[in-house]
Amino acid sequence: MVERPDDREIRDKLIKIETLLEHILTMLDEGKASHKDHDLRIRVLEQRKYISPSGLWTAVCGAIGTGVALTVLLDRLTRN
Repeated sequence: MVERPDDREIRDKLIKIETLLEHILTMLDEGKASHKDHDLRIRVLEQRKYISPSGLWTAVCGAIGTGVALTVLLDRLTRN
């Protein structure tokens, strides 16, 4: 025979579910706020008018690498 929970058990379980849902909704609202903050920071970074140090180093190293590759290529082409 199936036991039926009494009203008190049902009420306690519903309160627990309600508490969990409120916690989840609070976490989602906080996530939206941090998401908006993240979007703002990205917009600020995109509007900057100068090159970041890491971007500058990447450009310098890329130029050096290209120069070395062209030097080696031209050296091999002129040897023949």
